[in-house]
Amino acid sequence: MAESFYLGIGSQAIVQNVFGGLEVLLGLFVVAGLWRKRAYPVTFVVLLITALAVWKSILDPWGWVLEGSQVLFYPSIIIFAGAMVLWGTMDEDEMTVDALMG
Repeated sequence: MAESFYLGIGSQAIVQNVFGGLEVLLGLFVVAGLWRKRAYPVTFVVLLITALAVWKSILDPWGWVLEGSQVLFYPSIIIFAGAMVLWGTMDEDEMTVDALMG
């Protein structure tokens, strides 16, 4: 994946493991609603980078016009939009760890 979509950045196994662990931790923060003021923007940026990396698949998921696109990556834009909505409505969340802790 790193070779094809991220210009080879982070293709070493140790880098992949560290990034994977950090993403799992970030996902747990988002699901629990913990440290939302920091976790939501970081999630937004990570998903933005992912969406930009697979832009061909977002614009032309079946590869009718753009070569190298795959329908598998089309939902990236939907997940990115969800992160944008989540971040934008953060103040209205009442059932998160942050909100419950005050």
